[in-house]
Amino acid sequence: MKARHRYYGVGILAYCLMPNHYHLLLRQETDRPFSDWIQQVFNGYVQAVNKELGRAGTLFQGRAKHVLVETNEQLVHVVRYIHLNPVKARLN
Repeated sequence: MKARHRYYGVGILAYCLMPNHYHLLLRQETDRPFSDWIQQVFNGYVQAVNKELGRAGTLFQGRAKHVLVETNEQLVHVVRYIHLNPVKARLN
């Protein structure tokens, strides 16, 4: 299943939300930067979690990083990596 946001031109192919970081596999469908979409989505999420827990500040470690996926083999590897991340962290 693929979710898509028309305004930002972002297609979500895979994701994993971990306790202190996240993984997203996105397809860029416009020239609009991913950072605009990520800022919009996660600012609201962080504010809601902080309000619920009575805290302030960031939830995730470090800055967002990106890797360009150029082949089908890379795509399969990245999807596996994302979906197995909680298993490796023994969160399942």
